[in-house]
Amino acid sequence: MDCEIPGDLKPYIVYTEGSAIRMVEIDEEQLQLADGRRGIKANNGVLLIGPGSKEYEIVASPDNQTSGVKPATTDVKSYGRQNQLEPVIERKNYAAGEYLVLKGNQFHSIRSNASKVKACKAVLKK
Repeated sequence: MDCEIPGDLKPYIVYTEGSAIRMVEIDEEQLQLADGRRGIKANNGVLLIGPGSKEYEIVASPDNQTSGVKPATTDVKSYGRQNQLEPVIERKNYAAGEYLVLKGNQFHSIRSNASKVKACKAVLKK
């Protein structure tokens, strides 16, 4: 399913350019969902930035979990091939040295192939 987001949250695509990490804001036209809501299309990795003083609870589900259907795990790239953020839909391992994960407002290299990234995050492919 798509994920509705509040108006004061700004979503970005993220990519690497050499050793630099670049962010590009997703424009409002691309944030229009089929039913007129503002949000992120399902199975896309995005970075959300908002006022530091607010907390948000954003709930997204890639499918109807009560149906028993296995969630989709592919990155659909709705916001362009340049976006290197990959959604983590199910907790899984990512190759050490090839991916970065956001922690404490900074991207950090995944150092161990045994490290599992939790669902509802996005990893950045180097």
